[in-house]
Amino acid sequence: MSQNPDIEARILQEISNAGINHIDLPTTEQISQLKYLHMCLKETLRLHPPLRALGKQCKKDCVVPGGYLIKKDTNVLVEVMSLHMNPAVYLDPRRFDPSRWVPEEEQKRSKASWLPFSTGPRGCIGMAFAVQEAKTVLAMFLHRFKFVYDGPPVVYDPKQATTKPLDFVVCIETRTDFPKPSDIVKNPEPKISITSPKAIPELSKDIKIGDVNLPPMTFLYGSQTGISQDYASTLSNQARKFGFKNVKLTAMDKWEVLRSGTYESPKDPKKANELAVICTSTYNGLPPDNAEAFDQFLDKADNPRNEKLLNGLQYAVFGIGNKNWRTYQHFPIKVNNLLDELGAERFFSLGECNVDGDMDAEFNEWSAHFWSNLLAYYGLSVSKDISVIPSTSVNSESFISAAVNHISISDSEKWSVAVSNRNGDHNSLLVKNSELQNKGSGRSTRDIRIDISRLDPLEADSMYQPGDHLEILPENESNVVETVALGFGMVLDSVFEIDQEKLDGMSPRSLAAIIKGPCTVRNALTYYADLLSPPSRRMLGCFSQQLQQIDQETAKLFEGLIMPDSYGKDQYPEFIKKYRTLIDLQTGFPQVKQIELGQFLAAVGVMQPRRYSIASSPRMFPNEAHLAVGVVDDVVDGHHYPGLASSFLARQVAGLSEKAWFRARLRSSKGIFEMPQDSKTPIIMISAGTGISPFRGFIQERAYQHQQGDNSVGECVVFFGCRHPDQDRIYGEEFDQYAKEGVISSLNVAYSRQTPASARKYVQHQVLANASKIWQMIMPEDGKPPAVVYICGSGAMSRDVRATFHSMAISYGQAKNQEEAQDFIKSLMESKQYCEDVWG
Repeated sequence: MSQNPDIEARILQEISNAGINHIDLPTTEQISQLKYLHMCLKETLRLHPPLRALGKQCKKDCVVPGGYLIKKDTNVLVEVMSLHMNPAVYLDPRRFDPSRWVPEEEQKRSKASWLPFSTGPRGCIGMAFAVQEAKTVLAMFLHRFKFVYDGPPVVYDPKQATTKPLDFVVCIETRTDFPKPSDIVKNPEPKISITSPKAIPELSKDIKIGDVNLPPMTFLYGSQTGISQDYASTLSNQARKFGFKNVKLTAMDKWEVLRSGTYESPKDPKKANELAVICTSTYNGLPPDNAEAFDQFLDKADNPRNEKLLNGLQYAVFGIGNKNWRTYQHFPIKVNNLLDELGAERFFSLGECNVDGDMDAEFNEWSAHFWSNLLAYYGLSVSKDISVIPSTSVNSESFISAAVNHISISDSEKWSVAVSNRNGDHNSLLVKNSELQNKGSGRSTRDIRIDISRLDPLEADSMYQPGDHLEILPENESNVVETVALGFGMVLDSVFEIDQEKLDGMSPRSLAAIIKGPCTVRNALTYYADLLSPPSRRMLGCFSQQLQQIDQETAKLFEGLIMPDSYGKDQYPEFIKKYRTLIDLQTGFPQVKQIELGQFLAAVGVMQPRRYSIASSPRMFPNEAHLAVGVVDDVVDGHHYPGLASSFLARQVAGLSEKAWFRARLRSSKGIFEMPQDSKTPIIMISAGTGISPFRGFIQERAYQHQQGDNSVGECVVFFGCRHPDQDRIYGEEFDQYAKEGVISSLNVAYSRQTPASARKYVQHQVLANASKIWQMIMPEDGKPPAVVYICGSGAMSRDVRATFHSMAISYGQAKNQEEAQDFIKSLMESKQYCEDVWG
């Protein structure tokens, strides 16, 4: 930086725009904005890697580029600087040039061209953390200090194993030229050629698709909501475009290896072994429904005799999870680890995305690196029109537009079917819809009571158990439906049917892939289409392709939102702050209104069901499920953005009319968030806001046990957080009554906005204030059963409560430090003595 003032100026501007200073610790969000600094660090590590050489052992006979045969078990010493200074990979390799690390340039290179922290099982597991630390410290230092170096080129101490600088002296001055924040960072012209993100580098001029013995590829998905299936389908379509001939796509439980019980390598040595690419989600750490048999197959790894069961198979795993859950990526990690233990060879590192973040961007990035690595492995060259980035690969006709047949009004049979096509049966009846909050709160929480007698029960003797969920399939409001339809020039009461024979390449999350049989446009928009979520990168990618012949400027703008630009700047997060829904997109870009129905169905995704914790007990209400629904209504610049499911439930009218019916299904939390089997076991319930929902069911269950004459029912201790006792203490009178009757042995409420303010402002403060009582319950010394702790609410609240329990473990001598405290709470979680049900 000292010797490249233009680069230093850009770094300082980036730090300023992120709002980072040397006094306040920066947030993770601020650090994530330092994309150019990240590129500078990678270039620095290229020129000055911490390791001189990497020791490797050859696992099998292989021929490396250049024609050298390396025998199995041969020890190899890899000179890192030879990799990092290869002029065939890095033009003018001794020049400091951060623009080498723009995504389009980086994806051209083999992963093995940059190994500052080694690679493989012996690679540094702390690399990402170390880079994060470096960005944090550098940003704070650079805000306060200016570092000046005008000495000779850096040399290393020959006596050190690592590349420690020798006689390296820097002058440190007080910073006086720190810039003010600016909306625009001027990007200097890169010193190397930047190619279009659509292009894939020609990795070999002599080898073409068809000349290489390519492996058969199997894409497996474990999916609960369709996301994993969509990603696996996208990758399989890309594989076909790249020239892979033998490509299969199937659910994890239908993998043919599960039927045979083992993987058999091709008998012909000229044929390549199979490459399995697995995209899977996880729910509370458990496998999706269509991956349960696969999960059981993995358990064979416990038997040492099965360590060669999958010999010859190569694999890569991409996981989908939610970081608000402690079980984030639990099942994908299990798949990634146990396939290796069963003898398969990991071809590419585990990828992951967070559904509570920008999951499509994370998938796109992993996919780009995966394909670049795979194509480089086989030395392939493919058409420059084919992209390694999934969202820019939407150039096939089947992806751009669904084949739609418009049904004549004279076909009365199909019209009758279309009118009743509502994405499932309306099987649930609303019997009560009232407000739980008091006047003056400024918010709304609805007491929703539903007749569920027509649903499939979860238990043999009851519809559900306390702690289970009710999954609601919401509907779009008629005004929203009409606005979208009229904006796109759709006839709401017309009938169409999608040609099921022409769905190849269609996203499983698209309307086109989900709607079966004749359907009216009105029903498609009301019961299927996700109209209130922000436009996804995939949708914008589709619109970009569809608008190529209509409006190239808008098409180019949308294409630029799919991935970060050449300088690592991602425009998408800011874009969706302004264009939060499809209606906003319609208003801001009238050009999209020219998109036809088939194109719309291919681009727009299907709405996802919403899960709510059931706030009742089947002993008290055998045919009803009660929900506490916090109604979402965000106001931005005077415009209201309602939550899809909460606003749908809030506007429903109880009764026997047709409008009181809607679609729902029960979902079990058995083994994850269920009450103790033994009623003598004490329970501690900690929640805030609508997180109290399952605990109302728990308390009703314990009240029923009391009513049945069970005098040995365990203690029930409740901790609840809300804003004000006169405004949003939902179910307050009911819980007070249970406390008077002795069902609740201790009721502790924290008010965050009460005047005068209390020291016990948040629920974790109430927990800490009652630490002695809680500790005696979870670690009893009098022979009583230990209490089970339950936490329900937002991810932030659950983390604060968990931190409180860490402090308790240290304070009461159970742990010596924070690490041991975390291990202790983790052990409670594994033994089901500490259970969480959290959301974003």
